[in-house]
Amino acid sequence: MSGLTYANSWLGIGHSVCHSLGGRYGLSHGAANSVMVRHSIRFNLSHASDRLELAVGALGTSFPSAQKALAARHMIAVVDWLSEILETPVTLREIGLPEGQFARIAKDVMADPQTYWNPRPATEDEVIALLRDAW
Repeated sequence: MSGLTYANSWLGIGHSVCHSLGGRYGLSHGAANSVMVRHSIRFNLSHASDRLELAVGALGTSFPSAQKALAARHMIAVVDWLSEILETPVTLREIGLPEGQFARIAKDVMADPQTYWNPRPATEDEVIALLRDAW
């Protein structure tokens, strides 16, 4: 059942990064996701405000329909707040990623099928910038 769930999920670029971090460097998948969720939401903000607005609604918070961008930024703030109170790692350096690996990870991400589902199309250079921000 778990395999069926995974096969029918659309995870995106943050999870693609986590595949490389775990598979290539042996880093914890949970720790990698705790870092990348914060950065991938920001990366996708321009293409995912509708989805983030739905997530905010699931929290019981509402914004006027003309303020989707504000609702999306509120969701980012909520994720940041949860990370702070749960004391999860917030950087790739903190979870043990060796320095100088961004280009290799970016190639992995571009070949990962989950990247296809990302709301914002990405280039290798954009993935490297995402990783640099998460470093």
